[in-house]
Amino acid sequence: MAGLKKNIINLVIVQLVTYIIPFLQIPYLTRILDIEIFGVYAYSLILIQISNLILDFGFNLYYPQLIANNKNFNRIGKLIYSAIVIKIILLIPIILFYFILIINNALYNNYLLFFFFSFFSIIGNIFNFIWLYQGLEKLYIYSRVVIISKILSLVAIFLFIKSKDDLVLLGIINSTQQITIVLISIFWITLNLKIPPIKTNLKYIKVIAIKSFEFFFSRAFVTIYTSGCGLLIGNYGTSTQMSIYSVADQLYKAAQQIFSPVNQAIYPYMIRTKDYKKFYKILITCIVICLVGCIIGWIWGSNIITLIYSKNYIPAIEVLNILLVALIFNIIAVLLGYPALAPIGLSKIANISVIYAGILQIILFIAILQLNRAQLHIYIAYTVIISEFTVMSIRYLALKRKNEKLQ
Repeated sequence: MAGLKKNIINLVIVQLVTYIIPFLQIPYLTRILDIEIFGVYAYSLILIQISNLILDFGFNLYYPQLIANNKNFNRIGKLIYSAIVIKIILLIPIILFYFILIINNALYNNYLLFFFFSFFSIIGNIFNFIWLYQGLEKLYIYSRVVIISKILSLVAIFLFIKSKDDLVLLGIINSTQQITIVLISIFWITLNLKIPPIKTNLKYIKVIAIKSFEFFFSRAFVTIYTSGCGLLIGNYGTSTQMSIYSVADQLYKAAQQIFSPVNQAIYPYMIRTKDYKKFYKILITCIVICLVGCIIGWIWGSNIITLIYSKNYIPAIEVLNILLVALIFNIIAVLLGYPALAPIGLSKIANISVIYAGILQIILFIAILQLNRAQLHIYIAYTVIISEFTVMSIRYLALKRKNEKLQ
């Protein structure tokens, strides 16, 4: 219990800083870059996010379970080596996916140099071992590294990004931030934990890849109903729609990040203790906090957007109001996912729930493309509500049925 409290408290403090930095950085960029160029920047973030989710290959969900249950350093070294090999293989299709989308889109192919330098942040993710810190319940250490790099990146943006002509430099700064995180975290793993990658055979790597694939498969569908929304707008909408949606989506994701430390800390704790009494107390607390936050957003959303991003982005309030409904379902769904289901052997249900939601999202995407594309960003926001509600419902029903069987 003491370890859980330490992780949550440290992560909440770190998350608050992480939460503040984007609200200094993004508003600055919305004012320095015009609304069209900011749309280009927002699209690059979507591509990076999707690429990183593919590159993670489910390791961030599968590996913490393995490490939390068995902290043998020799075994962990083999897991590190396997992850690096698999990620290098995955990088090949990611390169094709990334650059084909940019080159074939008239809105973005004039900014190829910016996208080229931004891609280095994806390459750096090959050596991102956040799952190791999570499995060892030392995630707060990794988070502190993230904070240092984010602060340095923020300072660099304020010092060097002065107009929309500095877009390429912005890509370099963002990639440097990710590479800095990776280098410092590797340095700590090597010197403090003394866990080097241990070369293993192809058979072992294949087993790891197969077992991770189920988590990867589910994460791929998570990508569809999260980052896929921005990808669809970026390819079928306008740069202005991309900017408007990304502003609302940033506030939505920032709200999710508030609860991220709780989820990250309680996951290995629940694997180890199965303390559902404590879990339900945390769940109820998170729901209450979320509802209060949503009410504030619905009442003062326009003022918040104007204050943070400027009056040019007031149209984002319509999208934000929709996404706040989705936020309630998301917070419940996330906590009812791996933290609640994995300890009782129902990780598969957590994976299946997002697969069903992703399939539903694809159907909804196809449907809304037949509608008036002037409202594309609004329609897409509604699909997020439907998807998050679907995930929450499936996970809740699975947990309820399991409890009924145990009684």
